[in-house]
Amino acid sequence: MRRLIILSAAAVCFWAVPAWASMGNDTLTLKDGRVVQGQIVSEDGAKVVITVSGVKRIFERDLVASIAYGTDNGAGAQAPSTEVEPEAVPAPEPAVPTKAEENAQNAQLAEQYGVSVKDVVWVREQGIAPEDVPEVLDTAARAQVPLGKVVALRQKGASWESIHERLGLAPAPEPRPRAHVEVVAPAVVMAPVLVPPPNILLKILFWPFMIFRHMR
Repeated sequence: MRRLIILSAAAVCFWAVPAWASMGNDTLTLKDGRVVQGQIVSEDGAKVVITVSGVKRIFERDLVASIAYGTDNGAGAQAPSTEVEPEAVPAPEPAVPTKAEENAQNAQLAEQYGVSVKDVVWVREQGIAPEDVPEVLDTAARAQVPLGKVVALRQKGASWESIHERLGLAPAPEPRPRAHVEVVAPAVVMAPVLVPPPNILLKILFWPFMIFRHMR
C-alpha cells in the first residue's frame, strides 16, 4: 500500500514537471529587436512586468512589439503572440465659435447680403450647416426669393446645383484667363547728322569775319 502511494506521488510529480517548467518561459519581444524571456507577472495598457531569474523588470507598453506566453525554447508548442496595436488617436473636434464670434459673423453676413441679423440667426436655427448659411443668403438674394424657400429646398436634401436650376439661376461663369498683352515701344529712328569736312567748316566759321573785314 505504501509503495502504491509512493508511485502515485512520483507520477503526479512527473506529470507536474512540464507545467512548472513552462512557467517562466514567456517571451517578450521589444520593438528594438531585443527578446526577454521570463514569467509575465502583470500587464496593462501602460506597462508590462516580467520576472527574469527572480528579478522583476518593467517595460513600458509602447516599447513592446509582441508577447508570447508559455514558450519553451522550441520544445513545446508556442502560444500565439499578442501583437500590441498602436492606440488610435481621436480626430480633433472642430472648434466651436464663441457667442461673440458668432454675433460678429452674423453681422458681417447681414451686411454683405443686405439682410437683417435676425434673418441670419433664423437661417442658422433651421438646422442649416454653418458652411451653407452664406450660400442660402446668396441664393435667395440672386433669385430674389424668400429665405424660407431656399431653406425648405435645402432641408429636403436638394443639392445646390438643383436649387439653382429650379430657381432659374444660371451657374456662375468661370473667370476667363486674362490675355497677355505685350506692349512694344516703337523704335526711334534718328536722322543722320551730316558733318562737313574740316576745310569747309573753317570757311563757314570765318566767312562772317571776312565780310566784316572787306566792309571796312
